[in-house]
Amino acid sequence: MADVQALVSSAASLSSSPEGLAELQSLLESSAATLSSDANATMSALESGALAPDAHALAHTHFLHAVVAASHSSSAPMHDASRVHDDETSRFVALATTLLTRFDRAQVARNDPSKFATVCGALRDIAIARQLPTPAIAPMLAAVRRLRPSPEHLTPQHGMALHLCVAARFHSAAKSLLDDRVLTCDPSETGLKPEEFLLYAYYGGVVLAGLGEHERAAELTLAAATAPATTTSAIAVAAYKKHALCSLIADGEVEPLPQYCPAIVKRHLKAACGEYHALVDACKERSKSGESGAEKIAKAAADGAAAFAAEGDAALAALVVKSSTRRDVKRLTETYLTLSLADVAKHAEIEGGAAAAEALLVDMIASNEVSASVDQKDGVVRFHDAGADRYASAAMAERLDEEMKDMMTLANRVRAAEEAVMEDKHYLQKATDVLAGPAGGLA
Repeated sequence: MADVQALVSSAASLSSSPEGLAELQSLLESSAATLSSDANATMSALESGALAPDAHALAHTHFLHAVVAASHSSSAPMHDASRVHDDETSRFVALATTLLTRFDRAQVARNDPSKFATVCGALRDIAIARQLPTPAIAPMLAAVRRLRPSPEHLTPQHGMALHLCVAARFHSAAKSLLDDRVLTCDPSETGLKPEEFLLYAYYGGVVLAGLGEHERAAELTLAAATAPATTTSAIAVAAYKKHALCSLIADGEVEPLPQYCPAIVKRHLKAACGEYHALVDACKERSKSGESGAEKIAKAAADGAAAFAAEGDAALAALVVKSSTRRDVKRLTETYLTLSLADVAKHAEIEGGAAAAEALLVDMIASNEVSASVDQKDGVVRFHDAGADRYASAAMAERLDEEMKDMMTLANRVRAAEEAVMEDKHYLQKATDVLAGPAGGLA
């Protein structure tokens, strides 16, 4: 088993070709114990500059992974409160940050993306433990962009970057990441694990909610809540709670869980989300009755205030109440052409009377939620029918054309994925085994 300096020499000579990298991967795997036995010497070898983080990315990954492994086997890992500011941890952070921003994708992705993900996860944990997540955001975003084969690929670093943005309350930093349409999960290329998909969907939903994109947040958190599972995870429960609140804000209701949601998850969510279901039911009653029901919604929100605060959902619950009032005002446009401001306040149960109703209407007109004009002199609002002109613009025609093209592209991708699965040898073998049944015939 080679010592650290011998491994440095081997890495320097073997990193220039695919064959050499394959040999180096085996050598570093067999020498993991040596690297972990002296974390100081391992990091000193990297700090010496003998190995560059781009030309020798695979070696850097293994060396830093060994430091993480040594940390986890000790009584206090690097992200422990007693160690987050010590010299060894600071040295690791500096080396890992450099690796994330300079590594060669071909070396990492083809040989050991899982160890690279472990290094990234350690950097995230230390940053959050230090309560200094912001400096780690840029390196993690750089790691995402360097590791993924295309913007459509999901990596473990997606969820880590989103987690850091949430911890830093810097939601806008993650917007470009979430604007990329993720369609491909390929563990062989990125080292992605199922729980890392859940973290991406959960923290992505939290970021989108923070940015006010509640409809998209509801979609992403639903993906986390309904992912295939044999048991219910804490992430799935937390994701469903965010999904319920974001759905109420965006649409005023929560659709039933889809058929593909695991039965065990469905059962557990009913018991684990009592206060959330009470708020959902209050909104459902308002929708069915056709009446405002703002008081019931506000009461359900107040009754569940402690639970919402414990989950960090107090702000979203407050938005549910506010959005229900705005939705009630929008419903008035379906019935009335002209209405006094006092009647608007009465129908929508707006506290503060006509003045509060006028302020709300002005805000909704400015944000294009309603098409109306307020006559301050007479104290009335006149609702306009904007439906006729909604789609009569070149911009809207262009948007519809682009969305149709996107739908056709996505349909072709789904068809191609289905064909690939149907032709996969492992799938065909499993399908044959299931059809054969335990007795060797059709079950």
